Amino acid sequence: MQHYGLPTRLLDWSYSPLIALYFATIIPYSEYKNDACIWILLPSKLNNSQGFGNYIYPIDSHTAIEMIKPAFTEVGENIINDKILACFSTNNDLRMYSQQAAFTVHNTTKKLIDFKDFLYKIIIPISKIEYFKSIIRALGITEKFVFPDLEHIAKDILNRYIT
Repeated sequence: MQHYGLPTRLLDWSYSPLIALYFATIIPYSEYKNDACIWILLPSKLNNSQGFGNYIYPIDSHTAIEMIKPAFTEVGENIINDKILACFSTNNDLRMYSQQAAFTVHNTTKKLIDFKDFLYKIIIPISKIEYFKSIIRALGITEKFVFPDLEHIAKDILNRYIT
């Protein structure tokens, strides 16, 4: 939602490793400064540790809605339960479907990075970013796949065939 200008404490995830790799390597070659990385979250373990059970809720479930309401306020205001909830998208939007969207809802000031039992980091060395970009392109994970709207389809055509 932050992409559309709405302040929120929802963090976007994907349950597709290829989509995660796309986002990890999306920056242009001229802007490489550091290694890239992919974060892996074990959502059911996170939810269990937060008292939600060993279950991943759909974002429109009662449990998720109760967590989402205060997540659209400023950080520190209306933190109702000091918890983080992992949930999956209901895929009623083509972009969310293509990106295989999932979310964490943060009603806390705790940092997710501190949850070491269910959060892992895979480093992609800067020297391998272009290699992985070519692999996911060959598999069809392109801008028009990830963002299936006319603007991004046009950009993809320009990048592939014109520039």
